[in-house]
Amino acid sequence: MNERLCIATWVYGRKYQGWIPVYVYSIKKNYPEYDIKIFVDGMLSIGIKRLLEKYKLTDSVQIIENILKKDNFPLKSDMEKRCIRWLIGGDRFKEYDYVYMGDIDIYIVKEEEDLLQQHIKMIQKTRWNYSNAIRLTLVDYYKYRKKLDSRHLMRLTGLHFIKVNEYYKQIKKAQQIVLKYLLSKKRIRFIDDLFFKDDERCLWLIIFLAHLGFPKESYELSSDNIRPLHGVHFAQGREYIIYKDLFRKNETRNKEHKVYFDKFRQEYNSDFELRKLVFDSPFYILEIIKNTCGVWGATLSRNEINTI
Repeated sequence: MNERLCIATWVYGRKYQGWIPVYVYSIKKNYPEYDIKIFVDGMLSIGIKRLLEKYKLTDSVQIIENILKKDNFPLKSDMEKRCIRWLIGGDRFKEYDYVYMGDIDIYIVKEEEDLLQQHIKMIQKTRWNYSNAIRLTLVDYYKYRKKLDSRHLMRLTGLHFIKVNEYYKQIKKAQQIVLKYLLSKKRIRFIDDLFFKDDERCLWLIIFLAHLGFPKESYELSSDNIRPLHGVHFAQGREYIIYKDLFRKNETRNKEHKVYFDKFRQEYNSDFELRKLVFDSPFYILEIIKNTCGVWGATLSRNEINTI
């Protein structure tokens, strides 16, 4: 297999830098053949640099600091800055065939069919130049008598697989339109509320403006519309009550997420180096991982985290 894949993510804020070592470790352990790029809004903290050096992870990842200045993104608000990952230009990935842009707070695990092949199959099936899933369509929203959460309308997921050359050529103008609007002094509140309340709506808008097309089925309703996490998403521990309720109501989603949690748990318990890295991480990271265990009513058999 000659295809070159870069696994990339965007880290905004000093607090979320705490996930970087665990994220890099998971990919190095399970997909060492893939490159990693992490874009950071400011400078990497000294503590995180030391962790990367201590666990010999510095050669496994390219970290691009101060991306806002380097790529001339003079954005001001927190939400606008979170949209940066969808505005980064294709020149940042020109040496790759594919890019998987995901979330920093995911521990990537090894699957029977690897990450790259899963998404290539989807691209071949849809004949699009990206692989993602729309959360909720207008048709589905009205069909189910508005019982579904309207916040999921006009929104993709934050796990976005890209066929580099074709995708970035097609979205370049759309990226410019969005950036020009965000920098404009003549902002429209309706548009801000519709597309810039979270960055996944911004991604939807870029895809819409570029005329790339969307999946017909909603991810919230259809099991045919793949949106693999490829690992345990620690947002579960950050939003404990929301996820407990979600998994209680949706058995399919429950099983999907549980598989990834169990794989992480197995790796944690069998990998002494991983346990050391996790316990050396900032307290916030330990707390969220502990809460994620709580979502599943589980504990890690090793007690480092359980005792915090």
